[in-house]
Amino acid sequence: KMVIAAVVPLVAIIALGFGWQYWQEMQTQNRMSQVAAIEVVFQEETQDVQDKINDISDQIDEKREALEKIRNDNTKDGESEGAAKLSEDQKQKITQIENEIEKLEETREATEPDHSKSLKQFTAFFEANRSSKEGWLAGVRAVSLLVEQKKYEQAETILSTILQNSSNEYFYQTHARLNYVSVLEELGKYDEALKEIEFLEKTIDEDLNSVVIYAKARQYYYKNDFANAKKELENIVQK
Repeated sequence: KMVIAAVVPLVAIIALGFGWQYWQEMQTQNRMSQVAAIEVVFQEETQDVQDKINDISDQIDEKREALEKIRNDNTKDGESEGAAKLSEDQKQKITQIENEIEKLEETREATEPDHSKSLKQFTAFFEANRSSKEGWLAGVRAVSLLVEQKKYEQAETILSTILQNSSNEYFYQTHARLNYVSVLEELGKYDEALKEIEFLEKTIDEDLNSVVIYAKARQYYYKNDFANAKKELENIVQK
């Protein structure tokens, strides 16, 4: 009976341990599913702008075909297109179409994706899951969008939090810190960036050495410390 009494609590502890592990795995899967759902929103935003660009490109093609038709209809056999004799109305029509094409090309060039929805969702998920890898992933995705929008202060805050909470994760300590250095540089915080680079120099893999050295040279350059900037660049050549 004593043996049975001792075994029962042990079985209960083991069961509890497996239950806790299962719960954690389910939580991780749930968080990954949420990040994946936000990524779908991001992809839809990207596809939406690509559809708009394709539509504008189709309009440009149609107008170019219209131009070609006007010119071809007024070109005799054996003549070059430039030799076509056009009426004043046709010349005005060509000018109008060329102006329309120019405006469409400008619109196409300026058309960019609106990632405001996915940015909001990535940021909110990060804020709610600051201590998990899935939260850090969402934070990194948010940072990439913030940097595109030149919102460096917000990007700095997110990256700083990720670095504080991912001390045992090489990937985030390395790649998030490299992004952090770039953001600090954009904010003119060159001394802070150099401190982060000192950390990277101690932990970085060899294949990223040149990236770190170049980043260090940039900070010195922007600080007008050209001697040290030159020294670091020479280190890249030597390696």
